[in-house]
Amino acid sequence: MKRIIVFAVLFASVTFVNTLFAYNIELHIENFPNNRLYLGVYYGANFEVIDTTYTNNNGYAQFIDDKDLKQGVYFVVLPPHTRIEFLLLDDQEFVIKTDLNNVLSELTIENLDYEDYFVPMQREIASISLKKSNLDMQRQYFEYAGQKDSADYVKREIEMLNIDREAIYRKYLELDDDTFLSKMIRMMLQPEFLEDSRHLKYSEPGAYYQFYKTHYFDRVDFSDDRILRTPEFVFDRLIKEYCTYFVNTYQETPDSAYNNLDFLINKSEANPEVFKYVISYLSAYYAKPPYRGMEFLFVYLVDKYFLQNEYEWVDESTLERLKAEADEMRFNLVGNSAVDIELKTTENKEYKLHSIDSKYTLLWFWEPDCKYCTDGIKKILEVYDDLKQYQVEIISIYVGTDQEHWLKSITDFEDKFINLNDDSLISTIYYGTSKTPRSFILDSTKTIIVRDIDPKHILSFLQYIENKQ
Repeated sequence: MKRIIVFAVLFASVTFVNTLFAYNIELHIENFPNNRLYLGVYYGANFEVIDTTYTNNNGYAQFIDDKDLKQGVYFVVLPPHTRIEFLLLDDQEFVIKTDLNNVLSELTIENLDYEDYFVPMQREIASISLKKSNLDMQRQYFEYAGQKDSADYVKREIEMLNIDREAIYRKYLELDDDTFLSKMIRMMLQPEFLEDSRHLKYSEPGAYYQFYKTHYFDRVDFSDDRILRTPEFVFDRLIKEYCTYFVNTYQETPDSAYNNLDFLINKSEANPEVFKYVISYLSAYYAKPPYRGMEFLFVYLVDKYFLQNEYEWVDESTLERLKAEADEMRFNLVGNSAVDIELKTTENKEYKLHSIDSKYTLLWFWEPDCKYCTDGIKKILEVYDDLKQYQVEIISIYVGTDQEHWLKSITDFEDKFINLNDDSLISTIYYGTSKTPRSFILDSTKTIIVRDIDPKHILSFLQYIENKQ
């Protein structure tokens, strides 16, 4: 089970707390006497615990408060591993009944003032998921045994189950049209495109890609903040997929990535809470992106949105932290020319980075008392001869002012690296070295081609670069 945390994505000081108003949820759970229960709500990839209570000798319990809860998908945890999921909408006084020995099959929700389709839909989807899980095990067995025909047959069976799952969703979409459940179902289904666009997929793939991107979020009601209080595979998944398909695949210049981010953010402005979620999600995502070299999107988000606007949910300390993080990145992004800072040699002579004439330059910013720094140097030394074959000049740059300590620490590689000292700490501005180690590989024009690469991957990265040329 995921850790029980309040979703905060990037802003530790920003709390997405439910506005409370009256709920009365009774539970009758057979075979679960004298146990603790937790009431929680989904919030994208995370969730928040709202309330706790205990069942009595007969398995009866009650969550009750004089304030309402925001609507969305809620759950009751039956420790250690069982949970009951349900929709919590306008009617917040109802009764949940089930049996611990067969929770989903016996689950009913009574006293609602509307027809509940969420529970029966869960049952049907769970049945499909169980069949798929069994087939996945069979497929793995046949693949391991080298029985390709059998494995292919099972794959086709799995594909049929995926079709069955979609049919279930569409059935309940028709039964429950124009409600919150229908909004959730539309987000879980593939987008429906006009018939006229389908032929573009093969005849004009570029045009189809643009059409797909433009209409990707047609299935999302951004004005409804209830979409935030859904499991990860509903709204949160769509943001992640959109970033993967349409932002992270930018070509040649970053402008298309900027535009595609703006497209999503502009849609989210239909609701303040949705906007807060989306901008927080994107900032956290690109502060530590899935692919190296995409940190420029974090800088873009900070500069365009946080530094040019005032949001009541972003306090002064958070804003300062965001700016500091962006500042540590903005001068050393992949594709930038490495700033030609002035450093000192072991003889205390001035030395500029751009004076190095080599096909590649590895910059290693470090401190002698940093274990990760010294371990990284050991890994670099292990592939030193191979790196030299690729015409790599290795520059170790001490970020500190204790020259005597530095000189004693470089004896193992003094004759292999160019050893420099940044006693002015100017690298903290241009290379973000307030934390070490930091590493950068430059090409022959002193353009940064990768940042913060693990030393054990440096050789394979250079081999990849060389093979591309």
